[in-house]
Amino acid sequence: MFVTAQTVHYGSAILQLIHYLAQVLRMSISMSPTLYCYHCRTYHARDGMRLLVSKTGKRWRCIRSIELARRAISEREAFGRRVSAINKAEVEEKTRKSSNPERFAGK
Repeated sequence: MFVTAQTVHYGSAILQLIHYLAQVLRMSISMSPTLYCYHCRTYHARDGMRLLVSKTGKRWRCIRSIELARRAISEREAFGRRVSAINKAEVEEKTRKSSNPERFAGK
């Protein structure tokens, strides 16, 4: 195959298209109104989140959990117990609904 001006032009056009699509995808991801907090395991409004660098990479975390982490150990433990109780209740509710789906079909 010979490389001509036309094949080079097509190649650069394809690269430009790929670059454009990557920008559009980044915009659509970054414009999401909510973000997932890896600490709370829930979604929060974007303005209440901060991007942190952890040992496994970049992760979003809500400001509330960051501020609570700066408090005394007893307060942090109380917060952790509340979050754990919420998570446990959600799992139990999902388990209950999935074990008896016909009962909850109308809800």
